[in-house]
Formats: sequence, C-alpha cells, structure tokens
Amino acid sequence: MSDARFYVYEHWRPDRGECFYVGKGVGRRARQLYKSARNDYHLAIQAKLCRLGLKVEIKIAVGDLDEATAHSKEIELIAFWRAAGHKLVNLTDGGEGSSNPSEQTRALMRAAKLGKKLTAEHKAKIAEKSREYASDPDYIARLSAAIGAAANTPRAKARASEHFKKLIRTPQHCARISAAMIGKKLSPEHAQKARFASFGRKQRPEEIERRRLANTGKKRSPEFCQQMRDLQNRPDIKSANAERMRKLNADPVFKEASRQLLIARNKARTGEKRLRNKTEKLQGNQ
Repeated sequence: MSDARFYVYEHWRPDRGECFYVGKGVGRRARQLYKSARNDYHLAIQAKLCRLGLKVEIKIAVGDLDEATAHSKEIELIAFWRAAGHKLVNLTDGGEGSSNPSEQTRALMRAAKLGKKLTAEHKAKIAEKSREYASDPDYIARLSAAIGAAANTPRAKARASEHFKKLIRTPQHCARISAAMIGKKLSPEHAQKARFASFGRKQRPEEIERRRLANTGKKRSPEFCQQMRDLQNRPDIKSANAERMRKLNADPVFKEASRQLLIARNKARTGEKRLRNKTEKLQGNQ
C-alpha cells in the first residue's frame, strides 16, 4: 500500500503575481519559511515582501501523493514555471531530497544543531508564527484530528502501554504526590463526576486483596467517622445522592441487577439461618 501523504506546493509573490518556488513535502513543510528551512534567495524574497507589508502566498498544487509521484510532479512543475518565464529560486530541477532520512543522517542533523542558541529576534518570529497558527480554527482542527489519529493507532497504544508499565513510583515519588494532595478538596461537581465514573466498575481480585491487606488492623478514628457523618448530612451531598439514585432507579438494567442482588442476598441469609437452626437442633439433641 502506497503512502499517499505527500504533496507538491508553490510559493507565490503577491507583488508580481507569480510563482517563485516549487517544493515537495509532508505535514507543515509548505509553511516552514524560517531561515534554516530555506535558501538565501528564498529568504531575500521573503525580506522584500516583508518590507512591502506582504507575505508569501502558499498554494498546494497537488495533494495525496506517494513520494515517487510527488518527486515527478515537482520536476514537472519546476520545468513548467521556468518555461513560462517565472524566475524560480529552486537550486535544482527537483526530484531530490530525503523525506525519511536514516538514523545516521538524523544523528548528523541533530549534532549540527546541538549547542546553537536562537537569537531573541528568531524566538520572536517563532512565537509570532505560533500565535498565528493558534488563531486559525482550521489548523487547530486539523492538528487535533492528526494527533488523535496518531495516538489511537495500535502501535501508539502499545508503545504508551509499555512505557507506563515500566514506570515505577518510588517511595519518595509517592511521598511528594501525597504532600501535594494534602489539603486539596474536590469541588462538588468534580466529586460527583468521580462517583458516577467509578460506579459500576468491578475491581480486580488483586486490587481487592491489596486494599484488604492495606486496611487490615486499621481503625477509623472518631473524628474521621464524625467527619463522614457530617459529609453525608450536607444538603448538597444529600440532593446529589438522591438525584443519582433517581437516575439509577430509572435505568432498567440497574433495576434488574439490584433485584438479582437482593434475591441472592435473601437466599444466602435464608441458607445461613437454616444451617444455624439445624446446628442448634443437633446440639440440643446431643
């Protein structure tokens, strides 16, 4: 299956109404106009347009291409515009370049930029461009969709799962989390959402056993018990619980589950009572 994510784009001069550059790329390549991404001739035209209060016009000529087709289309468009008399700043006839560099090439590119610091002017330009992108609803929607699609692939989910499985919280880490959470109170809305989110979830046997062992021998202090009683008697908590029960009782699945649970409890109690009576009768006969 071909990788149809490439496109061929054009950069136009609005002062002359002509194309001055043709390129091939993926993602945001067409919008990358900064110094390290363009040659000196391209940057000179950008500077001239800036002095005139204009910007480079970006046009996607052809989209949804595989890499080989994008290379050939780039060559065709460069030849076409040069034949039409447009002065392109492309340094070659197109069709070259690596869209997926090797690890060795990536390492060399990384080493070349290592230790270099951006100037304040460069940082300001990046910030301005980022604000421009952030104010574009279409760009935000495309970016959100792309991130969601990338994160929901089986490979991405497997990598995330493997990453979090390797994370081990040290006692120091747990202590810092505990200290950060002390004194923080959930809002009534947050607490209610948490209750509804956890309702109906079944705990794993290992989790139940871990909690049982953690709580074995522990007794609630009178202050804690009084605090829980006061919490349950708060009007907002009472109304929230009443509303929750009203919604649950209106759910046929919940009503049937409750009925089956009540039947099972009654059967268990009846069996225990019969067993106790039978035991007492046997002991009396002896």
